[in-house]
Amino acid sequence: MHATLSRCRLRWLLIPLIAAVLAPMPCLASEDEDPSETEVVVTATRRRQAKQTASAAVTVITRAEIAASGAPTVAEVLRGAAGIDIPRQGPLGAAALPSLRGSSAGQVLVLVDGRRLNSPQHGDVDLSDIAIENVERIEVVRGGASALYGSDAVGGVINIITRAPSGEPEVRLSQGYGSFNTQLLSGLYSGSTGRLRYALTAQRTSATNDFEYFDAQAGREQTRNNAGYHSWDASVKLVADLGASRQLTFSAERSDAEKDLPGATSYPTPAAEQRDQRTLLDLHYLTPLGEGGDITGRLYRVEQENRYLDPDSFPAPTDATHRTVMDVGEVLGHSRLSGSQVLTYGIEARNQRLKSSMLGQHSRTTAAVYVQDQVELGRFQAIPGIRADFAKGFEGEISPKLGLVYQASEQMTLRANVGRSFRAPTLNDLYWPSDSFSTGNPNLRSEHAVTADIGAMWRPAPSLELDATAFTHRVSDLISWQPGVVAPDKWSPVNVGKARIRGIEALATWKASERLQLSANM
Repeated sequence: MHATLSRCRLRWLLIPLIAAVLAPMPCLASEDEDPSETEVVVTATRRRQAKQTASAAVTVITRAEIAASGAPTVAEVLRGAAGIDIPRQGPLGAAALPSLRGSSAGQVLVLVDGRRLNSPQHGDVDLSDIAIENVERIEVVRGGASALYGSDAVGGVINIITRAPSGEPEVRLSQGYGSFNTQLLSGLYSGSTGRLRYALTAQRTSATNDFEYFDAQAGREQTRNNAGYHSWDASVKLVADLGASRQLTFSAERSDAEKDLPGATSYPTPAAEQRDQRTLLDLHYLTPLGEGGDITGRLYRVEQENRYLDPDSFPAPTDATHRTVMDVGEVLGHSRLSGSQVLTYGIEARNQRLKSSMLGQHSRTTAAVYVQDQVELGRFQAIPGIRADFAKGFEGEISPKLGLVYQASEQMTLRANVGRSFRAPTLNDLYWPSDSFSTGNPNLRSEHAVTADIGAMWRPAPSLELDATAFTHRVSDLISWQPGVVAPDKWSPVNVGKARIRGIEALATWKASERLQLSANM
């Protein structure tokens, strides 16, 4: 199992890019952005900056928009956002897997406060399992981002940013009720004591989902049975202000979702059920570094457990349990080399482990280093970056990227990006046990993509924003399950070839008032 890295052409292309990243460049302007007066994003370049200075196409969904939507999960909030497709596979609680710019769900990296959520077992994230009560805003970066984030960021990145304790005392309870016996109960308690700020949130969601539908085969109305959904989520965040702009933050979250699985109407599963549990633990320390710089050290763990039960399955009852644990340590730094040049750099070590009643025990260890330069030259801005990932059992992956921004006027921003991204095979792909129907493939290569886009953002008025982007993705070594390739008469994952995806995104947003915002996208 090898990921191709030995191409001479790629190596020669990296030489000027590394030089551009590491060498200080002259600057013609040294004015800092004032993030307090404009919309700020953090995901596009892993640092706080004004949205219009980011080379990537970014969609921000604010807390006000989330509250106005009345949605109980992140999946419901994101449906309809620009460039995102989340196919509806059923009622509340049904799987909600995101696609960005035509990507698969496994080619979308999902983060919570910068923490990776994608399962090492199957590669994707079910957004219906992420409660909304603790979410402050959501940032969606469209386009390849492996130069900063590594594997899975082929179609883009979804970063779910949770609420930071403000220190002001706040108690809030809310309850909602909807069709199909949908019930939502949530609460928040926050405050401070001395230099310690804290926030606690909880949410309980349930629905019977016993809706009626017309069964064409039976020729009569039927009731959808065994489709219930019950989940709860609780979180705590503690922020200790240590003085001199130093900060220590601890956060923990626990979620538990029980889902009845009705199956297809033509092949119902009246007794099947699934339980998904997730635990997040995070500790990070932030300290200033030089003038205008900082450095953050972080340790976090993501535990996920999935259990599937179906006493009526054929040829025998099914009771499968899968547990994954991901431990991550990383250091992220920012250094201001001059008034208009900022260097972002970091190292990351990640260990992923799987214990499954079907696949057995497997693990994967990854180490990575990355660097990104952000240089302003008058109205022009260049953002070169590069990342190297090394996973045990695979050859290394080099992911370069170059972003360009041109501020044509106060109202018009032009941007362009080109880069290379990848997605490593999942543990399911590599180690699926051989049975009568299928088998895994330990010789898989990573999927690779060269992504490029060009776009413009125009603000003819402070309340009106128009955004358009044209993009293209060239994907190679796509992983697809095919019959009879690895073993006769068995399905297995193989690297099947190439694909090219082209498209245009357009977004218009008008903020009519503090309480009314209208948007349309295609």
